[in-house]
Amino acid sequence: MTDLAKLFNEHVQQRVQTYSSILNDCQFDGVVISAGVPHVYFEDDQEAAFHPNPHFAHWCPESSPYHLLCIKPGDKKPTLVFYSPDDYWHEPPSLAHSDWTGHFHVVMVKDMDQRWQQLGSLSNFAFVGPEADEARKRQLIANPRNLLARLDWQRALKSPYEVRCLELANALAAKGHKAVKDTFAGFKQTGSELALHLAYLQAGPMSETDLSYNSIIGINEKSAFLHYHAKRQHVANPQTMLIDCGALYRGYCADITRTFAKDSAHPVFKEILKGLDSIQLKLVDAVKADASFLSLHKSCHEQIAELLLQVGVLKSCDKHTAVSQNLTFNFLPHGLGHMLGIQVHDVAGKQINERGDEAPPDQEFPRLRTLRPLRSNEVITIEPGIYFIPTLLDKCRNADSSNYFNWRLIDELIPFGGMRIEDNILVLKDSRENLTRKFIPF
Repeated sequence: MTDLAKLFNEHVQQRVQTYSSILNDCQFDGVVISAGVPHVYFEDDQEAAFHPNPHFAHWCPESSPYHLLCIKPGDKKPTLVFYSPDDYWHEPPSLAHSDWTGHFHVVMVKDMDQRWQQLGSLSNFAFVGPEADEARKRQLIANPRNLLARLDWQRALKSPYEVRCLELANALAAKGHKAVKDTFAGFKQTGSELALHLAYLQAGPMSETDLSYNSIIGINEKSAFLHYHAKRQHVANPQTMLIDCGALYRGYCADITRTFAKDSAHPVFKEILKGLDSIQLKLVDAVKADASFLSLHKSCHEQIAELLLQVGVLKSCDKHTAVSQNLTFNFLPHGLGHMLGIQVHDVAGKQINERGDEAPPDQEFPRLRTLRPLRSNEVITIEPGIYFIPTLLDKCRNADSSNYFNWRLIDELIPFGGMRIEDNILVLKDSRENLTRKFIPF
């Protein structure tokens, strides 16, 4: 048995125990979890790329649709109804080379209706997934909030198997990041965002469906768009480049960002990038169980204020004024990070208990994805950034706070876009483990 197989065995056994406890607490006799169904675009027969129901993916690394998983307290093995039709339009899914099927009682079906028939009586069962109407026809309680809240609360805690998958996803993404860095370094008078994207895929090697999200690769001013997905084939005078790209391993996501500046880039931009790397490492060092993520985010803004004052982007104030008057928001309009796991923006970042209660939004930073203290064995991203975004900065030019901005310098920096540095961090009791820097130092 390989180390990963051993970890998966322990992971499934832990899921059996956890689900049995949760189902008993919620007074259900069992739960059926759907792998999910494909999404078809409006008035079209084309399907979007399929992503399995994360509650199903928490049990099974299978990434195809329509399967059903039945879990009953007391059963040593959950029942997996595996849908594999006779099909010549598409290759049907197969378990022939899967090393994890021994942990399930597998029932193979070829007909869609047979899926439910194989499960027998489902009295007092819950259902989790998108096929809610189909489940209700069979008297199942579809997506009950009390059950989902408990499952989300537990899913935020990663088993050793999940941590290993996240680590391997980081290793795979790192290959692409290194290839993009080398390719960008070779650009002279012109560059290509499309060429960088293709270099990333080739290095894995990966296909588009192996990515955990649409890649973000922006050269020069495009790096200031937080979610920039265009892929220009010709960019004149490439000076800076931001790459935010991930990868999947058995359904678990890497989410990594790096920023690069050529020697010929603006010297202040390069100085800020060096300072941002130092800030990011300090924030990572502050991660541990019981640390308040909201406090980390506020510390991030204070440190960025200090850096912007140091390099002369901001002036005539101190860091407290820069934060309290929302000056730094114009350079960092997003949160410091988010939970990471089967989903890129994983669950329970705002949840404060297993009942599903959420922390109230922070008045100063109302859109944060993570608000509560961290718990040991959660995985989060730490991703501070500094951007020169005309849409935000132009609103400040005639504001009362305008005299705090060094507009001459800011206008010089706008063509260079923005920067972000992002690592994936495992929270431990009194420390943390950086799952990214072991593969990409910077």
